[in-house]
Parts: sequence; C-alpha cells; structure tokens
Amino acid sequence: MGTPGTAIDHKTITERFESRLKEIDGVVSLHFSLRDGLFSTWVGTNRFNDDEVRHAIYAVEDQIESNFQDVRFDFHIIAIPPGRTVEDFISNANLVFKRTT
Repeated sequence: MGTPGTAIDHKTITERFESRLKEIDGVVSLHFSLRDGLFSTWVGTNRFNDDEVRHAIYAVEDQIESNFQDVRFDFHIIAIPPGRTVEDFISNANLVFKRTT
C-alpha cells in the first residue's frame, strides 16, 4: 500500500488503465482523482448488469493494483443508464477518456 511521501506517477497509471479498459466493450469512460495519497478511479459502463463486463473491469483493476503496489487505490464502477451521461454522476474528477460512440 502507499508509502507516505511517495510520489505517484498518475500519468503512467492512467495510460495503462486506459489502454486496458478501452479493450472492454461497454466501458465508456475513465476518470481519476489523486488526493492525500489516494488514487481514486471511476470507470463508467453502459453494461453494468453484464457480469462479463464487470469482471473484466475488476481484472484490470487487479492488474493495476498489482503493478503499482506502492499506491493506495479506491476503485469505482459507475452504471450509466440509457439517456444519461457520465457527467451526470461525476463532477470533480479528471477525465482520462470518454468514448464518443
């Protein structure tokens, strides 16, 4: 877990997260926030009820956590229902990517 005073390379983490999440159909966005040594992520999906999609997201989160063992993570998956946008649910995090289609 995170070591106090350790600098977190958020660019490397978000790039790896993004490249893996973009391979999962149903993932529509990735946001992150870095506060007080805690790296929080929000993955938006329009297929939240699909076990395969959720488990694929969990697997990516596990990989990221294994690759960056000195970072404290807080992972979230956000269900985006039809007619809504990810912005309806997330307002204070940094956008990493958002699918346009």
